[in-house]
Amino acid sequence: MDDYGDDSLSKLQINHVKPDDVTLEELEYYRWPYPFLKPRDLLFYLYPLLVEFKKDMTLDCFDSFMYSMDWVINDLQKELSSDQVNILKNAFLEIWDLGGDGFADWSGCLNLQKFVGLL
Repeated sequence: MDDYGDDSLSKLQINHVKPDDVTLEELEYYRWPYPFLKPRDLLFYLYPLLVEFKKDMTLDCFDSFMYSMDWVINDLQKELSSDQVNILKNAFLEIWDLGGDGFADWSGCLNLQKFVGLL
């Protein structure tokens, strides 16, 4: 899907079923689908994106993911158990610890900043 939600030019078939199956090639090919995903689908991509972000903090699709999570984080918390919310907070704190605002555009994500206690 491109950044307008059009999938007519999609050529790379997606075969992943588990977050562990997501490849860097898929993340790089489909860089901007995150605004079109449902909140739980965004959670699916958190792990593979975090794994790749640790390897290369200039991962081009990461900001789109952050902005998309920022839009849904308040509603998403209501759907999760307290343990799941804590795991999610820890994942985003790890993203912060990796590079702060320099590599993941935290300044554009006020809801995520509040969620993890940066504000």
